[in-house]
Amino acid sequence: MPGQLSGNVDELELDSEGRCVILEFPAFVLLGVYSPANRNESRHNFRIAFLEALDVRVRNIIASGKQVILTGDLNVIRSEMDSTNVAECLRKEGMSLEEWKEVPSRRIFNHLIFDGSVSGQRDEGRETPVLWDLCRCFHPGRPGMNTCWDTKRNTRPANNGSRIDYILCSAGVKPWFTHADIQEGLMGSDHCPVFGMLADSVEMDGRRVSLTDVTNPPGMFSDGKRLRGWSHKDSLPLSARLIPEFDRRQSIRDMFSRSASNTGLQSVSQKADNAPSSSSSATPVRDEDVPAKDDSNTPKDFRRRQNYTRAKNTTRLF
Repeated sequence: MPGQLSGNVDELELDSEGRCVILEFPAFVLLGVYSPANRNESRHNFRIAFLEALDVRVRNIIASGKQVILTGDLNVIRSEMDSTNVAECLRKEGMSLEEWKEVPSRRIFNHLIFDGSVSGQRDEGRETPVLWDLCRCFHPGRPGMNTCWDTKRNTRPANNGSRIDYILCSAGVKPWFTHADIQEGLMGSDHCPVFGMLADSVEMDGRRVSLTDVTNPPGMFSDGKRLRGWSHKDSLPLSARLIPEFDRRQSIRDMFSRSASNTGLQSVSQKADNAPSSSSSATPVRDEDVPAKDDSNTPKDFRRRQNYTRAKNTTRLF
């Protein structure tokens, strides 16, 4: 909505790096996010503006009566329990714990989540939290629950890292989750997977229904049994195939032979407006010190254990 963003970064620029994929299912809206890391001062404004936009978008979706599940690498350490050796690092840097908590990215994030630590009066427009941090719901006091480590310094064997990957959900679907955890033993990346497990049947509108019934198009499943197959008519509301520029068969050759102005990418951002609305023995603890990769171009391939209907579906962040 107009006036909800600070305007420090142009909206089209915020949406230019493909950092947010949104799927709208009958039961909830799923957001897959790769938040920018803060490698240097040149990215600070972009990063904060992105987190502000994410906060606004999530709140708008929930205010419209929809449920939200948000997953991804948010590149924000929630609290001192979510990173190794915080007190030691702060002492060396001459920073107090309160100052660390008030870093803009962390303050925005803690406004968004229930039980988030916010000092002083809450910010305007963020008077109430709207999302639950599922891993902390199931493991509220567990230390060392890190999801990211510095591979160059080989800090993973000693578990010197930070928790910056999350599965968050709105209050309406929180009871649907039976468990959430990390898979710290699964190698292959500087991050480890984070997962949430959904019950086979859930409470919705006062009755018990099969999860497959409410995560698929109407009439496709009944009591967990498939009644029919998928068709193009079942495309999700935010599906790219419903946007004129992408409603026909696409060729990868177009990426190299057509100019950006002809690909319809700008139109995606414009027309979707109507859619519903990283560590060493002394682990760095500021978000900008989390091990960062060149993340300005290609979104990370998240490894998330999810049992959602597969769909080709992208839209802008706000």
